[in-house]
Amino acid sequence: HAIGVIDALRLGDYRGTISLQVRPEKLTRSFLEAVAALGPRRVRLKFGVQTAVPAELEVIDRIVGADPERVASQVSRKLKLVQEYGSDIISEISLIFGLPRQTVSSFEQNIAWCRSTLPAAKVVAFPLMLLRGTSLQHRAKELDLVEGIVEHPCLGRIQNFIPHVVSSPTMTTADWRVMAGLAAELQNK
Repeated sequence: HAIGVIDALRLGDYRGTISLQVRPEKLTRSFLEAVAALGPRRVRLKFGVQTAVPAELEVIDRIVGADPERVASQVSRKLKLVQEYGSDIISEISLIFGLPRQTVSSFEQNIAWCRSTLPAAKVVAFPLMLLRGTSLQHRAKELDLVEGIVEHPCLGRIQNFIPHVVSSPTMTTADWRVMAGLAAELQNK
């Protein structure tokens, strides 16, 4: 029914721009064709990838019960579809840093993966917050996730009074600061 809404905008001669959050694994060619039909650069697709590293996908259970290797491969294939539309579709990929099993190196791999999979996309990254009622919030003790408030001058968009996961068995608070710096660099590109 997303295609129906987009078609209604096109038929109604909508002239603005819209931003849509899209699960990359659900992306279809017919959806992209509908988006492209609105006109060049009228739609910004925001892909909440979170991570492309299978070990991280597995622990966050991105797609419940799915094979994380298959999920990473599927997301890659789906995002490559967007490239076929050139610069007509504006895209953004968002990552999360501070995930269970994540390291500075795996976060850097995620950034590199985004740039190679969909080079025209803006890449952004946000720190992990343990939102009430989520699987990760319920498993925080089991996963040894430590929340805290760490100020970082490069990340003004992150509210300093909201706790984030700042350490885990694979990430120290110093590592978190490095990842926050990488996220800030992405924001400035």
